[in-house]
Amino acid sequence: MRRTGTNTLPILLRMLRANDSALKVKCMELAKRQHLIRIKYIPAEELNYRACAAFGVLGAKARSAVPALIEIARQNRSRASRWYAIQALVLVGPPAQEAIPHLSGWATNADGSVRSYAINALGRIRAEPERGLPVLINALNDPNDQIRTAALMALEQLGPNAKPALPVLVEFLSNAQSGIEWAYASNALKAIDSEAAAKAGVK
Repeated sequence: MRRTGTNTLPILLRMLRANDSALKVKCMELAKRQHLIRIKYIPAEELNYRACAAFGVLGAKARSAVPALIEIARQNRSRASRWYAIQALVLVGPPAQEAIPHLSGWATNADGSVRSYAINALGRIRAEPERGLPVLINALNDPNDQIRTAALMALEQLGPNAKPALPVLVEFLSNAQSGIEWAYASNALKAIDSEAAAKAGVK
């Protein structure tokens, strides 16, 4: 991978687009029941995962693939394909900043896992934080506790760039619904502004 570099991008994108039809899955299940012919089969989800892992090796060098990654996530060929395409954008890093508007939209998706992946990406890409910040603040009111936690972790990742969120975070801290939420909110406060955290009683 390191030797071939970005020459592998077309292959990786093809792997991320892989999606097993219901018929194919059924046929492979039937094929496994017989022992006369050995069939080598790699599930599409495994291909999606391997491609995403490869983007972790390439990092910012894969910036030219960002439009294609956005399109793969937008097409939603399968849940796994979409998840790993979003994660691949995270692994590209700040050069994936053109994905921010799309991620902001996906952060309100009806699928909780898509919301979580998109919110995580908004915190970890760290490009143009002011564009994703309103979405992260709104996510603190999500009825799903995992989404709220993802938003807190994303705010922590943004650090001082998330200062506009301080008043909401302080209020969230005082109304935290669990010790875990309180801990994540505390970590976010300390990462954003240690003095404000101390005033809120966070040591």
